[in-house]
Amino acid sequence: MKSKLTLSIEGEVIKQAKELAKKNDSTVSQMFTDFVESQKKMQKKLTALNKISGSITANVAAEGGEDYGDHLHKKHGWE
Repeated sequence: MKSKLTLSIEGEVIKQAKELAKKNDSTVSQMFTDFVESQKKMQKKLTALNKISGSITANVAAEGGEDYGDHLHKKHGWE
């Protein structure tokens, strides 16, 4: 179901939005819809990422129980 939405936006921004929509063979309404939907998808991804964040730390053992940072230094020859 489509409904109207009234926004208060600076005139220059409206002009830019219309130009961008025209350039991309779209409409301002469609661009707004696409933006909101992309933000919703991004939020889902960030929520999933936050759930697993911290499950791997820098101190995860590599080979022989050594610190992972030490392992990377040896592997890449970092000083």
